[in-house]
Amino acid sequence: MKGDITNREKRLRRRGVVRDEANRIANERELEWIKQRDRDIEMKQLSELERQRIEQIEIRRKARHDKDELNRLKEEEKLKAETR
Repeated sequence: MKGDITNREKRLRRRGVVRDEANRIANERELEWIKQRDRDIEMKQLSELERQRIEQIEIRRKARHDKDELNRLKEEEKLKAETR
């Protein structure tokens, strides 16, 4: 009867298996939570980069407009000076 497993040993083994399974599930949930948090952080960073990119485009557009306006005013001033 040395090879026989007692009911107590069976219960202990089963508890160990159940405990291991519960730990595995908890670890998987924590890992998924961490991955989701990382995805959220990455999305926030991408959104901020996109906002900055759009802001830079607007700054360049305004600078180009201001430069064109200045050139137009200089050209008008030059034409006025020539007609005098």
